[in-house]
Amino acid sequence: MSKSLENKGQPQGGIETTPGSGAEERRQIIIEIIVQHFLSGKKRKLKLVELAKRAGISRQALDRYYGDLKPYISGEKDITQLANSEEDKLQMQIQNSVGQVELGHAAEVERLEKAHRAILKETLERHITTLMNDDLAIHHSHTIRTSLEKQTLHNDKLKKQLAAAELQIALGATSRTPASKGSQNENHKLIFNVDIEGICTKLGRKPDIDDLEDAKDEEIRKIREKLNTFSTVDNVRVVIFSERYLSRFSTFAENFEGSEHETTLIVRLPLFSRNEILNFIKHLPKQFKISVYVPYCPSDFEKRAQREFMFRNLASEEAKSADNADAINISWGFDEVIHFKINQGD
Repeated sequence: MSKSLENKGQPQGGIETTPGSGAEERRQIIIEIIVQHFLSGKKRKLKLVELAKRAGISRQALDRYYGDLKPYISGEKDITQLANSEEDKLQMQIQNSVGQVELGHAAEVERLEKAHRAILKETLERHITTLMNDDLAIHHSHTIRTSLEKQTLHNDKLKKQLAAAELQIALGATSRTPASKGSQNENHKLIFNVDIEGICTKLGRKPDIDDLEDAKDEEIRKIREKLNTFSTVDNVRVVIFSERYLSRFSTFAENFEGSEHETTLIVRLPLFSRNEILNFIKHLPKQFKISVYVPYCPSDFEKRAQREFMFRNLASEEAKSADNADAINISWGFDEVIHFKINQGD
């Protein structure tokens, strides 16, 4: 249902008044408009007048011949019944789940704000007769500031909960998608890629080293924040692919099979010093298990060939840093460190 539908029907000069031979085609057009509006995530309700206009029929024709579709617009019937494919149905279920989470959080924020206003009003009315004007102004200012600080903290908490819910919905969507290799382990795997190729393409092969490091740090920070939203999920294992620019991260991630009893978060990590790596893992939840996989290539000739073929836009300073990376040790706080030999072309 990804096609744009502005006005799939007849021009207004030829509005349909009877269903005719094209009724079923017209019905499918109306269904497409309804489903597309729902998938767009728009908060406003689809109006029947707008629907009729976009479908190229009159409002009266819509009521008379396609009135059975109106309950899907009003929410009286499950709109996922209109989906023409499992993919559309899954997207609609995810959209519905996210919408319910947002409505719940919005209602909670509104309730807290209303309760706060009532408490503040009661407090002010109780003390207003005993406070001097200056004291009242100070008290009022302090109360509002404290309230706003608490409200800000609570709103931040709700935003984090919403982000966590959306990620877990995404994880649930992954679990409903059949694994390409028929493995149930695919159901518990999420992949986080630091797009170093995109950064190098943007900055060039000889970028300012500070610009390159800043761009990498920003991407890594965003990924770390996403990982932290899984702090309430049981049995999480972070699998770190210690980038050496010898093989494709995408191949490693797609072929990796974790335990069916764990949620596996696979992360591409282009960090090369001990301090950088420790600074990354120290911000992760303590209950996470952490595995590190380090690619290895014994031949300098093969290493150069792999980079020329797969990483031709890689900045020379980045490749040099990878070659001089600190040797990763399990004593740094990892659950396991695995060195694996790459295959040519991986």
